Amino acid sequence: MLLQLGRELHRRSDRFWLTIGGGAERGETMAEAAAREMREEAGIDVDPAVLGEPIGVTVIDYALFAVLPVTQSQTYFAVAVDDAEVSFAHQSLIERLTIERHEWLSADELERRPERIPDAELPRLVRAAVAAVRA
Repeated sequence: MLLQLGRELHRRSDRFWLTIGGGAERGETMAEAAAREMREEAGIDVDPAVLGEPIGVTVIDYALFAVLPVTQSQTYFAVAVDDAEVSFAHQSLIERLTIERHEWLSADELERRPERIPDAELPRLVRAAVAAVRA
């Protein structure tokens, strides 16, 4: 699965793995938002229609910039891409400041990484995504 290694602005040593994504804009379906985020954050064009049904939904709580409490609902989709070249070209300023790099990781590789995983369900979701695109 394509994951991003993020870091906190105020504490650059606090590094963590996250998926491509962000908020849905007014009027967007979750699939449309997911496709837009893939294009903006990774430079990969995906037709929202091929995303199908979500493979999972989770809710996480965290403190934005270590001050503002946030509860975030996350909807996950899976799509197979062939030889996708990842590009930072369309990322926002905050994304460029807080995303160190992208990496293709299996669930096992993710679990072995020293960086934290803010969503404890992420390894399970990586496995579910792989199973979904192989079905």
